[in-house]
Amino acid sequence: MDVTCADFNGLHFDDSTPLIAEPFPHMELQGLLPEHRLEALLASLKEAETVFGDSDPSLAQRPVLKPGEKRHYGYHQASIEKRLPPVWLETMASFLEARWQRQLFDGFAAAIRQAYPELVQSLGPVSDWQIGLRRRDDPRAFELLADCQFSIHEAAPLEARQERGPHVKMTNKLLVVQYFLRPQQDTAQGGDYQLFSIRRGARLRFGLGQQVWNRDNLELKKEVPYQANRGLAFLNTAQSVQCMSERASSFRTYYINLIFETAEPLFQLTGIRS
Repeated sequence: MDVTCADFNGLHFDDSTPLIAEPFPHMELQGLLPEHRLEALLASLKEAETVFGDSDPSLAQRPVLKPGEKRHYGYHQASIEKRLPPVWLETMASFLEARWQRQLFDGFAAAIRQAYPELVQSLGPVSDWQIGLRRRDDPRAFELLADCQFSIHEAAPLEARQERGPHVKMTNKLLVVQYFLRPQQDTAQGGDYQLFSIRRGARLRFGLGQQVWNRDNLELKKEVPYQANRGLAFLNTAQSVQCMSERASSFRTYYINLIFETAEPLFQLTGIRS
């Protein structure tokens, strides 16, 4: 992908991290970032979040976020504008570094082959896939395009809110990593990552934002706490129903969002309702 990082220390990814099959293929991740890097990110958080227009008059046209609403700031834009503190840009580059990506895909290769045999037949072995950068590279020249985003959910100080209820990711997203950057001062509950299974024999119907409309057909199976230097990676399928739990806090929710997407949709959703 030809992403450079002036101060690349590497992510502390243990390639023996187990792939958990239920309720859908995922890995729990912890301690990816070196402590000094995490401390530097959190120390410069207020400066970093100005990219969302909070204190820049030139960005005043951006709509004010509603409580719980999300916004992303991707690596390609960040590398051009260079408005993020260097440690943030370097950290985003770390998540796009080829060695780490290869380790991650090695861990998910068997699950990808099982879920998407036609994709593997079309693109070849997972180990041979070339990954480009979203919004910069031509998707026809790569098997996947990736993006690393600095992401926030707006604070909801008065009432518990969430950006979306249980949902699946966009149908062209193959693999997703969400990695939390929670400030130490934030002690509010909620914002945990929830994974759901589908009740036996049930059929899901989806509404706007790929949200599950008939939620009674879901069963909560796991919660990954909203904690700094912790998160998860998961394979996105029509059964990969997940969300971040409701939360009331004067702090925004902060995380790194890493996505890998295909040129064409991987699956279809049925029963979409507006």
